[in-house]
Amino acid sequence: MNPGAHTLGRVPAFWQQALHIAAKDVRIYYLKGPNLTFGLLLPAILYGVYALGGDVTPASIAPGMIAAAVLFGAGAMQAVSLPMERSSGSIHLLLSAPMAPHTLALGKVLAGAAFGVLLALVYAVLFATMGRVPIRPVAFALSTVVAAFTASALGLAMAAPFGSVPDAMPPATVVRMAMLFVSGALRPLTGGPPALALAMRLVPLTSAVEAYRAAMSPAPLTSAFFLNMTAQAIFGMLFLYIAGALIAVRDR
Repeated sequence: MNPGAHTLGRVPAFWQQALHIAAKDVRIYYLKGPNLTFGLLLPAILYGVYALGGDVTPASIAPGMIAAAVLFGAGAMQAVSLPMERSSGSIHLLLSAPMAPHTLALGKVLAGAAFGVLLALVYAVLFATMGRVPIRPVAFALSTVVAAFTASALGLAMAAPFGSVPDAMPPATVVRMAMLFVSGALRPLTGGPPALALAMRLVPLTSAVEAYRAAMSPAPLTSAFFLNMTAQAIFGMLFLYIAGALIAVRDR
């Protein structure tokens, strides 16, 4: 038998398993009223509090608000779904199917990413119709897909070490809140110390916010947009690998 043909024959099964996991998670965890409300309202509340007394416009707040919605919407539920499946034992059944740990991780990341894309689209329609914010459809779509994948993979990587929801949720929430302030999502950070500039570059949300700003601006796209997209993609693949490796160590 040709080894290459055998490898190619496994690819459809790999994706089929991942998509089944994604569909299951979307149905069980994501398409719930409270989860939709949380994903839509939390970024708006944060911006409302932060912008009190400030001079903000829809165009100035749209990129950061959408990036925040994707960050929380795509990744927050990972701290619930994975620990719950560990508690119930269902994750061990899935891995004994057999299913590779990274296949399971990919399916969960795809589910979170799909929910993040949905939230971004809702906000985009609101800003475009009510706020008259210019949107480049192709650039916005690319930014959203990559940002949602990265946010979901980050959420799964942060949830992977924990076996219960109370243990997984607090540290993940603290990390996301810190990312909001360090990335400049709430307000552009300029003129800060070099350490802050370095911290911003190490936070994937910074690249997401900057990509959204480029996608929601009438100015022509520059190479910075594609650099931000590349940085997010690298972060996303790294987080996915880490999540799969942690699942393999803990649950295999």
